[in-house]
Amino acid sequence: MGSAHSISTTKLLCKRTIAGTQRGVKPIGSTRNTFSTYHGIRSLCFASQHVAQRRYAQTQSATQERSETADDLDIYYSAALNQSQFNTSQSVVQRLRDLIRLPDRTQLVKRSQIFEAWECYEDLRNHSFLNHLTDAEYRQLVYFFSKSSSQDRFGVDFLLSLISDMASLGHAMSRREKLALMYVFGRNGHLDEVEKLFKNLRSEQDETDHRGMEKVYRGLLRAYRFGSVKKETQVLQKTLDLVTDMAQLHLSFDSKTCAALLKGLKHHGSLTFEKNQVWTWASELMSGSLILSGRLLRTLCVYFADAQDSTRANAIFEYMQRHDMPIDNHVLSTLIGAIGRKESLNKALALLNDMTKRGFQPTILTFNMLLGACLKQPDRISTRHVKDIVSKVANSSVKPNMATFCALAELCNRSGDLETLGYILSHVRATRRSVHPRIYGSLIQCLIHQDLPIHSDKLFALMKSDQCLPNRIICNLLLHDLARKGKANAAKALVHKMTRIGIVPDIVTYGTLMTAYSNNGDVDNVQKVAQEIFHVGLEPNPFIYTTLIDAHVKAGDLIGAEQVFHLMQAKSPQGTAPHNAMLHGYILLGSMEKAESVFEAMQCSSNVSVDRHTFEHMLEGYCRHDNMMKANSLLSQMQASGIPPKTSSFTILLRAYLTHGDVQGVQNIVSDMRFKTLSLDLDTYSNLLRKCPSADVLQETQPLLKSITRPQRVPRDLAALAERIQTPGAYYGERSLSELVPTLSHT
Repeated sequence: MGSAHSISTTKLLCKRTIAGTQRGVKPIGSTRNTFSTYHGIRSLCFASQHVAQRRYAQTQSATQERSETADDLDIYYSAALNQSQFNTSQSVVQRLRDLIRLPDRTQLVKRSQIFEAWECYEDLRNHSFLNHLTDAEYRQLVYFFSKSSSQDRFGVDFLLSLISDMASLGHAMSRREKLALMYVFGRNGHLDEVEKLFKNLRSEQDETDHRGMEKVYRGLLRAYRFGSVKKETQVLQKTLDLVTDMAQLHLSFDSKTCAALLKGLKHHGSLTFEKNQVWTWASELMSGSLILSGRLLRTLCVYFADAQDSTRANAIFEYMQRHDMPIDNHVLSTLIGAIGRKESLNKALALLNDMTKRGFQPTILTFNMLLGACLKQPDRISTRHVKDIVSKVANSSVKPNMATFCALAELCNRSGDLETLGYILSHVRATRRSVHPRIYGSLIQCLIHQDLPIHSDKLFALMKSDQCLPNRIICNLLLHDLARKGKANAAKALVHKMTRIGIVPDIVTYGTLMTAYSNNGDVDNVQKVAQEIFHVGLEPNPFIYTTLIDAHVKAGDLIGAEQVFHLMQAKSPQGTAPHNAMLHGYILLGSMEKAESVFEAMQCSSNVSVDRHTFEHMLEGYCRHDNMMKANSLLSQMQASGIPPKTSSFTILLRAYLTHGDVQGVQNIVSDMRFKTLSLDLDTYSNLLRKCPSADVLQETQPLLKSITRPQRVPRDLAALAERIQTPGAYYGERSLSELVPTLSHT
């Protein structure tokens, strides 16, 4: 390189830096190093010029030495330029060191810091300064981008570039960086890269010494947890094979490894055939000769218990008992809850009593699991079970938490025990700083079921004093009560109050308000609420279209109902409820032919399915038109379609037979209900009680009425009618009803 070329190169570097600074372009390195870099290049340029002039003056008289002088000048110029490059690169490297330094592993890194570090690295790459980074600095870069951008796609791109540059420069990664890379690639679904790193780490490990390999296997387990959704079955099998390999190597299953395994099994083993696959693998492990870890078996027991498979969870639990393995509170509590939800509360309570006798001390988690099991099976729950659990909590040294009180409040709501629910609320208010909104939600639902008045203003004031802010669920429950009672104006005022206190109405809120107007036959306000839904940007669901159709049907506007129905079909053809509403509207307004066409279209459609309500609407339509042959045929079709008829389905036919005085038809319906072990509800009992005498078939149906069990919670008017019937010598429709006393006096 000649002298003029060396000087021009140094000047060019200086000129570009000066020009870039004047234009506002960020030079190499960070902003605070801009002027130091500029002055360094400038001084080097002047030093190179001074050396060149002095050397040239000394050799100007000697022509034969000119070539040698030029070579010396090249050496000086090259040294000056290399020194300039070194100083420039070191300023960028120092800034990069400051950015990637993580004194605390839990320290959160800003996204701007990550991108600035990557810009510094790209500056070094673009100017061929990567050779100024040491092996330790490369490893720190890998660790920094792995920790700070593990859940982002750009982090993977940065790491792939770093790995490529390290390989070209001959740098090697340590164990820590490889483990960090496994985590990042696993979070982003790069299972192939993770498996390559896993094999590399295994090859570096001594075959006779497997200490410290738990982290490597845990990294692969975590990667499989975030595996590709399209390869769930393959990932599940790889997970099971990996655990088998760990058991064969006698690696320890610490809490982090078990947590990663449990999350992976829940993520990839939620379907039935996948649970069967996990159970087959677990059975082979338990029946083999391997010494299994107690933590591994506890993890499998919790997995099956959370999957509502109490039989398999109990089998693993018994295996652990036979081999005298330690059992912790979490495993036993989860198992008790699973048995209570899936099998019976009696069995769960028996297991709790047995373990208590063996010295097991139940925790509040145990009792909350039992209460959760009670909530999962409300049809089979009894007051005795709840009282038994409450007495166990009271007699133990465990203090109930807010989850316990919320579960007890919901159980009281479902059983209609308003008095106990009020006691729970008073106790929580006296012993806690705040009350959970779920308790107030249970209270509101209990008041609604018992048809008691609810004053929203007083309720909000009480919640505010308890530091319990009303949420959207509470407000929607109050709206439901107002809509059920037809208080549309009060419902509208409540919606305005929601917006004032900062609660944003959702689609359920608007749908309930539409129901309030629809129950009053106010089609105009229903349409206004529907327009407001579009105005706020919410997407109408099938319930909104159903409410609109019902409002037009109640107003007798069949054309308006059809317009809404066609609009729904054009936007969202899915949804059985709007089709049922339109079908019911045709039946109520006397268009049975159109109802049959909608019913046939639903049966042929792939987007809409028929349900029990669809068949019951059609049953009602045929009974209204005195077509009992088609009604009975439709009932058989309903059973053949895999939709079992309920008590309400038979009640429609029963009402029609009573209207026509068909005693044989009534007896056939009741016989079918008994065969299907269906109990009579209040509607069926009311129809029998009121219509048998009026249909002049009392004498023929008297044996049938005697054999029917009276339902619970009979209203006052039916109770008064029963008292009249029970009076000796009383007459109703020219026939003595004293013989009905045995029927109505026994429950």
